[in-house]
Amino acid sequence: MNFKIKLTLILFLAITFNINAQDCEAIRAKAIQLETSLDKANPKTYYDYAMYIRLQVVANNNCINKDIIHSVYDLLVQGANNGSIRCAARLVMVSQFGLYNYPTHRYKAFEISMMFLKLAAETYESDPSLYNEFGYIIPTIYLRLYLQNKSWRYDFNSNPELAAAVFELFKLGEAPEIKESDKNSFKLVKKDYSKVWAYAYLLGSFGTTINYTKGIEEANKVDETYRNSWIIKILKDHSNDVDFSNPAALAFLGAREGKRWGYITQIDPYSNTIYQANISKVSSELLFEESYNNISTPLKEIINAAYPEYNDIAKKWEVVNESRLKESDSYPQWKFLPKNEQESLYSEALKGGKSTLKEKEQFQIYKAMVESGQNKALIQLANAYKLGEGVFPIGNQAIKTYKKALAFPTLKEQAAYNLAEIYDGYLDDVAINWVEAAKYYKMATNYNPKSYTMLGEMALFGVGGLTKSKTTAIEYFKKGYENGDNEASLKSEIIQLLPYTNNEIKSENYTLSLKNEEQIKIRNISNENSLTITVTYSVPQGMKKNTFKLFPSQQYNSAIKYSTWSPSAILTGEGEEDIIIYNNKFRKGSRQIGVFYIVGENQNEFQSLAYKIPIAICFLPQK
Repeated sequence: MNFKIKLTLILFLAITFNINAQDCEAIRAKAIQLETSLDKANPKTYYDYAMYIRLQVVANNNCINKDIIHSVYDLLVQGANNGSIRCAARLVMVSQFGLYNYPTHRYKAFEISMMFLKLAAETYESDPSLYNEFGYIIPTIYLRLYLQNKSWRYDFNSNPELAAAVFELFKLGEAPEIKESDKNSFKLVKKDYSKVWAYAYLLGSFGTTINYTKGIEEANKVDETYRNSWIIKILKDHSNDVDFSNPAALAFLGAREGKRWGYITQIDPYSNTIYQANISKVSSELLFEESYNNISTPLKEIINAAYPEYNDIAKKWEVVNESRLKESDSYPQWKFLPKNEQESLYSEALKGGKSTLKEKEQFQIYKAMVESGQNKALIQLANAYKLGEGVFPIGNQAIKTYKKALAFPTLKEQAAYNLAEIYDGYLDDVAINWVEAAKYYKMATNYNPKSYTMLGEMALFGVGGLTKSKTTAIEYFKKGYENGDNEASLKSEIIQLLPYTNNEIKSENYTLSLKNEEQIKIRNISNENSLTITVTYSVPQGMKKNTFKLFPSQQYNSAIKYSTWSPSAILTGEGEEDIIIYNNKFRKGSRQIGVFYIVGENQNEFQSLAYKIPIAICFLPQK
């Protein structure tokens, strides 16, 4: 190495180390001062100390002992218990948003917020300005989670009387304004504040008079996606209400939702439903204008609040008329094209993504062929409706077209397999029907061996009209594997391990044991969206600094699938912990055969472990 470069590096490192050492000394001195100043009579001292330690977590400067770094949560608990509304609010935010290396834990956030509601009310009485800065966070998060409990906790014990009283407290404070300078967690809690008001105004929660203008304005403060999800919900809830039946308004709302997404498959299926149901009724600008002039007050309020930029009928019509949701016409002049040219276009369309034709043109060709009786294109047309290739995914059209294909022997099995997939939950706009799915899987076993595997799952859980039988399930899995579906062999191996008896795993630093074997039996779960596995843990003596967290993982082979999970706190010593997964993503129903992985991750960078539990669980379609 060049001597000058080497000398420069040595000097740079020496200076940097010296500066860092001096900084660390100052940081530690400040920490000592704040710790010494802790005073139960002045609970703000706990907040100041906790926030200072938090800064060191963010800075990651390695100036402070990790045991101190991990004490932020405990400091907030002490401060909150001594009457610090700042600490109480921050404590709730830690669990609600996953701060300071703690994961999100909504149920815990709900419980903590409920514990400190009285403190929030007392703060409003004694110091309204402090309430408006921190106190409002407590009722905000309580109400936010209370109002949305069904989407995350089915064993939720609601208390309507308490919630109504909390809403009265919630209304007293000033509306917090989201500022550019706000830390992200404070922006999130202020959005939660707007979400509570959106619920109140749009659903009439807690006796609030429904006001669509105010409700949509509050939803706007969150983001466009949140606002539009409310619009879709309102339209669904009032689908049979005459005040929500204006064809022009519905066509516009469907088209506008479709306009904002980059990919057509991201669009909410209901947007397409209302667009397709109404576009023929307002097929010209004149018809659109006549219809829109008769719009009801609720729809007018929603549209004006959500889309003020479309301030005249002409702009609204443009959105409707140019919508990507509009299904393309058949390929122009198809029946007049020479047969050889038709065959050439069909062959080119069959190349799919490698074709010189756009997806829209491919769809137009398949549509024209089916309309002219060239039924060999039925599968391609149905696939387009199913997959959203050149057209928006339309479940009913896909089903109708596949069923037409069943009449042709060369298409029957492929059509049957696709129908089975749709009835098994492939499309969001088609309700699950496992009986229909099983019927079509049985017709498709020669086309795709996965049909055997799906029938094996249904037999294992006794769904889809099949008798519950582990033996029958294994027979189906064997057929699936023998015909080329490797996944079938794995599922067979898993269920033959059940009931699972290897209920303990040890590492150098800790032991995990399965507490309740009933939780991992082959079973069906109905009317809830969670699965709990309870484990006991033990950290050997002499390992006081050996703390760890437990959480499920989908990062390993054969892991069962789920949408969210409920994390543990930092654990040490001995105790029990519930590992909870939530099935929100599969609300329509889900059959899961695989491995439930529980990972223990050490907080002091010692080794981790993975507890592998074979499991077979069926979340029944929710009614």
